[in-house]
Amino acid sequence: MDTDFIRNKKNIILKTAAALSCSAAIICSSASCGKTTTDSTADSKPVVTSATTTYTEASSSTAEKTSTTVSSSSTTTASSASTTSTSSKTSSSSAASTSTTANVTTTVSAKPPVQSQTSTKPATTTSTKAATTATASQKPPVSATTTTAAAPPPVQNGESPNSSFYQQNVVIAGDSVALGFSVYGFIPSYHSISLGSLSMSNMDWFYPQNKGVGYVDAAVNSGAKLLYMSMGMNDVNVTTPEKYAAKYVSVIQQILQRSPNTTIVAAGITPVSYSSTFTTNAKIRSFNSALQNAVNSMGSSHVIYFDAYSVVADPGSLALMNGYSSGDGIHLAPKCYGMILKALYNKLDTTAALQNMQG
Repeated sequence: MDTDFIRNKKNIILKTAAALSCSAAIICSSASCGKTTTDSTADSKPVVTSATTTYTEASSSTAEKTSTTVSSSSTTTASSASTTSTSSKTSSSSAASTSTTANVTTTVSAKPPVQSQTSTKPATTTSTKAATTATASQKPPVSATTTTAAAPPPVQNGESPNSSFYQQNVVIAGDSVALGFSVYGFIPSYHSISLGSLSMSNMDWFYPQNKGVGYVDAAVNSGAKLLYMSMGMNDVNVTTPEKYAAKYVSVIQQILQRSPNTTIVAAGITPVSYSSTFTTNAKIRSFNSALQNAVNSMGSSHVIYFDAYSVVADPGSLALMNGYSSGDGIHLAPKCYGMILKALYNKLDTTAALQNMQG
């Protein structure tokens, strides 16, 4: 009996030891598994957050895959979690790549507005060309004036029945005021031997320097039957009326010696406007008076004094009529030249000019 008791006690001790050993193993295993699960879950959390955030930006189907992977990883070992983490990182890289691609696509799609802006340039260029064309189209009037100057227009307002004959034969020789006859197309340019800044005082050296021949030579070589001489505006401030008139008569005599059949008109200096400070009209009239007296003293039917001053002067102030200046108060407006020719041709009819020219 004692033997049975001892044997049973040993069995109980052995079973107890075995049970304690198993419990310890179970406790150890449970502790180990718990730690592994916790570590796996802890390690997988960043992946879940990162993957979920990244894949949500990419697409909804990819997010679903990520959710499934996370669910599986929560029940795996640390090794499986590591693998899932690596997979998630790879997927994160792919998502980042996808996000970059999306950004690039957005940048490329932003280019059309730039191209659209560029496409507006042809319109600007076309507009510029149109402006250039418009500017170019404004040039013909200048050419037209030149063309008109090459063919003398008839003096429409001329009252003389001999206006056309005078017009065909007149040659204008003088200063910048006289140059207006050809500039504005009242005579052809080849009927003009005028020169800006010319005066009786500088004629001997200024004219040859600019024309290549002397003034008298140019007048004779023109072959003019009717020579209209008009200068003096550049003399009134540099010489006296007497010297001016004496030089004028001397030049006329030189021309007549070489071309005795030419009829020469010595035109008076035209007035300046009331506000002009260039000179005074009283001084201009004194020069005209001296010239008229000198021409009359010549006693030649081929030399005629013409009062151009009175044609364009205001009867009251004796200054240049308002609106008759080209802008500086000295030079004449275009309409003045037609008026002067009209008065000139009427004047010539009262002299022997027509007979002399026809003879």
